[in-house]
Amino acid sequence: MQVVRIARGRHLQVKLSQCGLLCPNAPQPRPDSQPKRPRSMHTSSPEPAAPSAKLAGRVAVITGGASGIGASCARAFVEHGARVFVADVEDEAGRALCEELGPSANFFHCDVLNEKDIAGVIDQAVKQYGKLDILHNNVGVGGRTTSIQDVDIDDFDKIYATNVRSVVLGLKYAARVMIPRESGSIISTSSVAAVVGGSAPSPYAFTKSAIPGITRQAAAELGKYGIRVNCISPLAIASHAQLRRVQKLQGCENLTLDQYSAMMDEISELKGAKLRAEVFARTALFLASDDASYTTGQNFVLDGGFTCSKPYPLKVLNRAFDNCFSYSKSASHDPQNNP
Repeated sequence: MQVVRIARGRHLQVKLSQCGLLCPNAPQPRPDSQPKRPRSMHTSSPEPAAPSAKLAGRVAVITGGASGIGASCARAFVEHGARVFVADVEDEAGRALCEELGPSANFFHCDVLNEKDIAGVIDQAVKQYGKLDILHNNVGVGGRTTSIQDVDIDDFDKIYATNVRSVVLGLKYAARVMIPRESGSIISTSSVAAVVGGSAPSPYAFTKSAIPGITRQAAAELGKYGIRVNCISPLAIASHAQLRRVQKLQGCENLTLDQYSAMMDEISELKGAKLRAEVFARTALFLASDDASYTTGQNFVLDGGFTCSKPYPLKVLNRAFDNCFSYSKSASHDPQNNP
């Protein structure tokens, strides 16, 4: 046995175990006996490794996938190896996105108010690729700003059908094809309006508040089949689509995207970071992948600390709106700004 000196006047017999740990009373190879690596003939730096394909071989359906959050999620999923169905009523935008993403992306005209359309896109995914691994219920509408006592029930029914009924239908048909395979991830888009009251118009808040509850119930029921169900609740994301809605609802056509983005950044407690559709997509990617293999029934709040620190969120939002709108409206009346 080889003796290795470890201190003056003391010796210990050691060896490497099969797992590579030092154990007493057995030989240890000398440092100079380690094999030397051959010297590379190339002196240039190695090329950077490609991003890990977290969704390699997976099949996903994203409702409302033609623009905004849905489009960002489609890009992230395809980048990480998934084959994606972009389900939307915006045919032109959806086809353009799929052309951008290449052969891994497919467009499917889907009106989530029509149960047959939701069943159809899931059936098409299974027919074309043999399975469905991921469903992202992403469609949502805001409706008109109104008080509780003035809610138009017909308008509310349309919002409910889009924001809630479509999620239930997505769960229904996704579960049917995921249960036999005993795996799958279902993600739904909710809102901070589901977390704190007074942060959105009542009809929108009512419907988005249902999604975390649906998520928990579905997670409890489908967990025995290995199916994970989660939702994501973002603060308003500054996008062109969201800007158009704000301009219409608040009557400020001159509000710019930069102004709206600055307003949303201002009400967030977390400085130095910005909520964009790409940030949402990274959270969705996490939930869709094996990185979240032990995560289900959860509501992931992406709000930069807004809901944990604002006791009167509607007042905060209104003040921020007023600041931006006053600037925008005054700018629109400035003669120097007229074309």
